[in-house]
Amino acid sequence: MRLFYFILFSLLLGGCTTKPAAFDSTKKKGHWETKVLVRDLKEAKSNTVSIDFFAIQPDQLRAEVTATLGFSVASLAIDKNQITYAVHTQKKFYQGPLSDRSIEPLLKIKMNPKILFYVLFDHPLPSPQWNCKLADSGLPEECRLVNGSYIVSWTERVEESKRITIRATDYELQIVVKSFSSVLPTKVEKDPHFFTVSAPDSYKTYQLP
Repeated sequence: MRLFYFILFSLLLGGCTTKPAAFDSTKKKGHWETKVLVRDLKEAKSNTVSIDFFAIQPDQLRAEVTATLGFSVASLAIDKNQITYAVHTQKKFYQGPLSDRSIEPLLKIKMNPKILFYVLFDHPLPSPQWNCKLADSGLPEECRLVNGSYIVSWTERVEESKRITIRATDYELQIVVKSFSSVLPTKVEKDPHFFTVSAPDSYKTYQLP
């Protein structure tokens, strides 16, 4: 079954032959174009989406989620310890503090989105909660939560391209970075509200715990 998912995901990424951006160990901001596979390990179900990540260290991130057919699924933003996002396919808006349950309504998984800052910027997750193994290059290769419930790994590195796998007891999240730029689009640099999603008028609003 794992082989089937691997072949399927590889086919979805087929044709991506763009030369990867040179690795930048000093990057403080960036734009990552990714393909993301979410696997429900209990139900043996999977879903693939495209996600554009825009982030500025240490605590600002925006993610635009698009379905394989090209329509917008969701817009998510993190500013410090607050998260806001709109699920366009359901006309629902969520806001609240960052926690392990922040993105459960969107991806059906329990994961604190703070992890995204570490994996995208190639930083080891913080100890003592995490034990991390570094590659010879000094970059993180694998991090395990001390209780064994989460494993985060970075594989298939070619410059800034990489595969990030976040595995929990009941799900697996694979993020394949297709392209990276350390220069944010002009609209991002000039928009002071880019890292906050506002509730559209017709959406129902929910407060996250």
